[in-house]
Amino acid sequence: MLSATFLILCGSAAAEASTISRGLKLSYFDARGAAEMTRTLLAVGGMEYEDKRFAIGPGMDAPEFKQMKESGGLSANLGRAPIVSIDGEGDFGQSKAMERFVARECALLGMDEYEAFRIDAIAEHVRDISDAKRTKGFSRFSKKSDEEKATSRAEWFETDLPEWFERLEACVAGYSSADGIAVGGKISYADLCLWNMLRECPADEVELTAKAAAGCPKLNKIADAVAAHPPLVAWLEKRPVTAF
Repeated sequence: MLSATFLILCGSAAAEASTISRGLKLSYFDARGAAEMTRTLLAVGGMEYEDKRFAIGPGMDAPEFKQMKESGGLSANLGRAPIVSIDGEGDFGQSKAMERFVARECALLGMDEYEAFRIDAIAEHVRDISDAKRTKGFSRFSKKSDEEKATSRAEWFETDLPEWFERLEACVAGYSSADGIAVGGKISYADLCLWNMLRECPADEVELTAKAAAGCPKLNKIADAVAAHPPLVAWLEKRPVTAF
């Protein structure tokens, strides 16, 4: 059971080098998207896996994805990607569930259930912010006019995001006194989520995001510490370059 696995991993000195004992395959498009945090956790945790990527052609056509969907190979995620397949256990869906599973297996979900609770809460706070951004409707997929997108984008980066970051800073500051750590005394899923939000944003949003987070020293120290973490640095250097 996962609960037992969690306790064993968190209490074991071998947890730092934990690797799953059965083959794991992550299937997703040749893009970052909903699978990238799981890939990042796998890399930071040192877990071996098969990184299956569906090629994306003109018009966003992905023949391998379509074939897998039509054959029922994506049913565990309601016909969507990403999907995780584990030898002897079958297929699993839902990107956030994948992230938490990998975080547990790699001892990135805290040293006890209370740290895990806080780490998971921070990850959900980050998701709330991402969802709020999506509802502003200024992405390239939005049906708003260019003028409406420009207005929404300005509101988000000048007003909404700084307010979200201020609230998140207060939350995280109450969880850990360690420099560059969100919860407990070592890097966790929470730190990676915060780094991803602050440092992995689209190129045209890097400066705007940095400005919005300028008054949040705790968040910035965490993002900087994660960015310098050797396993993450190694992953960023070798991961495939994708269009999005």
